[in-house]
Order: sequence, then C-alpha cells, then structure tokens
Amino acid sequence: MKNQFNPRTKKISSIGEELRFQREYYCYKNNISLPLKIDSTDKNRDERKCLQDVLYDFIYRNCGNNSELATSYDILYAIENGKSKKKNDPYNPNSYFLRMFCLFKIYGFLDSMTILELLKNKHKLEPSFESSKKIIKDLENYCTVEHLIFTGQKGKVVKVNIKYGRILYSKNIALNLATSKEEKDSIENLFRNAKTEINQRGYTDEKSKERYKKLAEQTSDYLNRTVGYDFSKERAELQNKMKKLSNLERYCISLELGRDTSYIDDFIDNNLQNINIDTLIKTLEYFKMDKEKFYTVLNTVKKDFGSESIFYSKFEVL
Repeated sequence: MKNQFNPRTKKISSIGEELRFQREYYCYKNNISLPLKIDSTDKNRDERKCLQDVLYDFIYRNCGNNSELATSYDILYAIENGKSKKKNDPYNPNSYFLRMFCLFKIYGFLDSMTILELLKNKHKLEPSFESSKKIIKDLENYCTVEHLIFTGQKGKVVKVNIKYGRILYSKNIALNLATSKEEKDSIENLFRNAKTEINQRGYTDEKSKERYKKLAEQTSDYLNRTVGYDFSKERAELQNKMKKLSNLERYCISLELGRDTSYIDDFIDNNLQNINIDTLIKTLEYFKMDKEKFYTVLNTVKKDFGSESIFYSKFEVL
C-alpha cells in the first residue's frame, strides 16, 4: 500500500509551484523519483533518471534542436521557483515557455489545449524565442475545432459557462430532452406565442407593419438560440461537495479531472466561464451526480453536436 501523499508544495499560486506540485503528484502516482538532478556520488545513478534528462529527451524527440533544449539544474530550479539560482541573474519565465509546456506533457494530467490556456490565459506567458514561437504556433494550428471534430473529440469543443449557470441549446434539443407531450407542447407554445404577441400589435402604417414583422422574426430566431437548462441547483450541490475537500484533495482531484490544480477552487468560487462538456461530465461522474438531469443534458448536447452547439458555447457573462 502506498504511503500517504505528502508533497513539499502546500500552496500553489504561481506557474512554478503548479509544475512542482504536478511533478510531486506524478512521482507519487507512478512510485518513482524524479529529482531535478542526481548527486554524482550516487551509486545508483545509472538506474535512476533525473528531470533534466527526461525533459531533454522529451524536447529533442518531439521538438528537435531548438533554443530551449538546455535543461540544466539551474534552469529547472528557476522554472519551479520563479527566480534564478544565481544572484543578479534576471528571471524571464517567457524564456522557458516551451520547457514548461513539455514538463506539463511529461506529467500527463493536462491536454495540450489546457496547458496552453494555463500558460497563456491564466499566467499571461508567451514564448520568447523564435523557434519556440513557431513550435507553439504549429501546435495551436493543429489544436483547432476542425481537428478536434475530425478526431472525434467533440466533447472538448463545446464549452459551458459555469458562472452563468445555464447551458444554452436549440429548440430541437429542447424537444429531444422533453419527457412528456405536455412539456413538448409547452416548448412549442413558447415560440409560437412570442411571435404571435408581436404580430398582434397594432400597426399605424406600412413602415410600422414591416418593422414589427422583422421584430417577430428576430424574436423567433432569438428564442431558438436561448432556450436552455438552468443547472444552478446542480452547481450548488457540486460546490457543497467540493467545499468538504481539503486543499490537497482539491489540487489532486482537479488534476485527475484533467484541469490545473485551481479547477475545484475556481468552481467553488464561481469563477469559471468556459469548461468543456467532457470535463463537466467527468466531474459529475466523480462526484456521483451522473443521475442528475444536468448530466443527461450535457450528454444530449454532446450527442447532437453541430455548428449551433459551438455558437451557444461562445456565450459569456463578464
């Protein structure tokens, strides 16, 4: 039986601490040791690997010879600690962008798109070197909506606004989710009545008549794009379950769900706007909420995936 996980990194507030924690959890899960370097006097050196060797091999194998191929102990120390080991040596995290990306790939908790979101959006990092810029740009061009659809990863394309608390979908999906004739009739009436109400308003002239006709068409189109399911009840239930977790559990479970360590804390604090359907489905399954209607809705939207689903996923609340 494994010993209890007791990482050196207790609090995560920087990209370096995120990387260090993921390394510690990766080593714990795989029952290995992966230090930044190995003491040259260690008799077992040939039988063990250090992070600088693993990272060098990974970059060379996947990215070729480039400006970030150097993986010395001093570089790894700077990455994990957010400062240079040498005094008066300026630290620029952008210089280590590709190496950070590759470290996340080695640990294997996050996919490429999530890693790029973490580095670029959350920590505002950009690659400094031209060779790194090209590699990342090629990767971004590869991780497109078209590629995800082509490779059957449509659950990663459509995203849900957790903060808004409502998942939007088309009239057809709403009818598909309806469980009774009464519910289907209610949905049909919603669209019919809204359009009729506008059309029944008095017209004073042809110009007004044309304007109201256009308004009726716009209203019908708007409703087609804004029906949806209010999941605030399930969100509150999830948040209550998450609040019972310790900080360490929140970090580890976030990684198991394919997100960075802040995922559960951000979920609790209602800071999340766009989380893909696959992650939400996995989250509901982990917290044993796969019997809830929200779970059915997510799977239905994923199954009925199309251009409309992508359109709805663009909806944000600032």
